[in-house]
Amino acid sequence: MANILLIDDFGDLREMIALFLKEQGHAITEACDGLQAIQCYKEEKFDVVVTDMSMPNKDGVETIAELLRINADARIVAISGGDRLVSPEAYLEMAKNLGVRQVLKKPFGLHQFEECILAALA
Repeated sequence: MANILLIDDFGDLREMIALFLKEQGHAITEACDGLQAIQCYKEEKFDVVVTDMSMPNKDGVETIAELLRINADARIVAISGGDRLVSPEAYLEMAKNLGVRQVLKKPFGLHQFEECILAALA
């Protein structure tokens, strides 16, 4: 189906999402932060990028901005559970302001997540 770059610093969640997406027939590349993700994105073509917003080294806002500089047509799904200083809603609003069309607040159901992926691919 789709080649997806999955970016999240929380390893257990990233692995669970990756397993679910693989079961749906997608090819998954995992990255633990924006720095690693940008390197992956420069080396391979992805149909969709799923990125957390609160991460070390390069957060979701910086990652999204750089991805869109590399490819203005990048299909991105932003996910967020917020952090101590910023609510998930605020992070997701920032993502929308950057041009991301699909956003999802953590925690979310896997079928709700799948709907976001399918909408991003449409």
